[in-house]
Amino acid sequence: MPGSGLLRSVKFLFTAPILLAFLFLVNLMTSPGHWWVQWAALVLGIAWFFALVRVVGAVVLAGGLAALGVYLFNRRAGASEPAPTSAGAAGTSGLPDIPTVPLRRE
Repeated sequence: MPGSGLLRSVKFLFTAPILLAFLFLVNLMTSPGHWWVQWAALVLGIAWFFALVRVVGAVVLAGGLAALGVYLFNRRAGASEPAPTSAGAAGTSGLPDIPTVPLRRE
């Protein structure tokens, strides 16, 4: 299934700290003088970092594709718009003339 690796990475970002807290409590209760949990923390920390890189990369890619889509949409919409008319047509509908902010750069 496409994207299942990304979903597992997002899930791991939340479950790894919970798992590490559980292992810390087990270490504290079973052998408080010997901290073997540090090795589990090292391994989980490395895996967590790579999961974070995968998720951030996917978010950046999705944002870039969305920005490209908006750019192409505005570029296509700008080519088919009629040229603005003179100020004579502004008050003909009976509605007040409300200034607007353009959504694309001209």
